[in-house]
Amino acid sequence: MKKIIIVDDDADMRTGISSILKMNGFAVIEADNGMDALDMISAQKPDLIISDVTMPNMNGFMLREALKSDPETVNIPMIMISGYAKDAGAWGTDSGIDYLSKPFSFDELMAVVVQRLKK
Repeated sequence: MKKIIIVDDDADMRTGISSILKMNGFAVIEADNGMDALDMISAQKPDLIISDVTMPNMNGFMLREALKSDPETVNIPMIMISGYAKDAGAWGTDSGIDYLSKPFSFDELMAVVVQRLKK
């Protein structure tokens, strides 16, 4: 069973994504900020990370940079979700990341999850 961590400070968003992933047979770990996620990722080595961009303590891009500095986490694929980063020009700057702009459908999310886990 593939393990996915969801990192988002919006509890409703985390719960919604988690429910869909669990219904599709994935094991799910949840974190509400990048700092907590970093510890969980290091300990549990998920197969995929789904992270919001804008969060307190450590945003999604800071989390990605921290993961890239560790040989054990550098290759974990990531999906970034946000309603703001696209406007800031952040989309497409890292080939290890897929991006979904809010709002997105759960069908869109599942398509990206399945595709990313095949790579």
